[in-house]
Amino acid sequence: MLSEQQARLDKTLPELFGFNLLQLSADETPMNTETSNINNHFCLHQKPYDHAQAFFENSALPIETQSIDTVLLHHYLDYCQHPHDLLKEVNRVTIPYGQLIIFGFNPLSFLGAKTAIAKGVGKGLKPHQLFTLSKLIDWLKLIDFKVLETEFGCYTPPWPWLQKRPFTEKLEAQLHKHQWPLGGYYYLRAVKQVTPVTPRPLKKRHRPSFIPVMKPSLNSSIHKDNKE
Repeated sequence: MLSEQQARLDKTLPELFGFNLLQLSADETPMNTETSNINNHFCLHQKPYDHAQAFFENSALPIETQSIDTVLLHHYLDYCQHPHDLLKEVNRVTIPYGQLIIFGFNPLSFLGAKTAIAKGVGKGLKPHQLFTLSKLIDWLKLIDFKVLETEFGCYTPPWPWLQKRPFTEKLEAQLHKHQWPLGGYYYLRAVKQVTPVTPRPLKKRHRPSFIPVMKPSLNSSIHKDNKE
């Protein structure tokens, strides 16, 4: 699964440009971002992993507002206790029209179900909560992120006796080709939109008249004289 995700990321990163790329990964070993044209790559984590350049708590990123060009969340939302707060922080640190890349486990799959009920993944990691791709898209809309592309992968059931079998490889290829929403993980890329400020035209105000104009009445003396 990791090799498949890395191959997908290698196709996306050359299309992105900027100065800073931030990665939050649930794994001790972060994803390889060498194919990116962005100058500075760094990782943050809540645990003292060797690859992390800095640590943070309570989803509060120690990064200046609107200073990151691309944010990569590699299964980090799956293990995050406060995913909404983390997405708000991602929105804060991302520059206008910056990119967001997310990899997550699909709960509507064999791999997602196994991950959700597993006692641990990797070295003691335990998923906090898994989210469907549709729910994640709805969350991103609320913080002004427009989804550019999505993709599912890893359709083979996570049982050793089914791995690398001819019929499972053919099934994997067909399901991936038609993009059935039952893949073990999903990939998402979005861009931060900025709502333009449209000036509202000022309404023309009528200047008040300093000399009041009296409307002639039918009972006035002028009308009476004319009638006579």
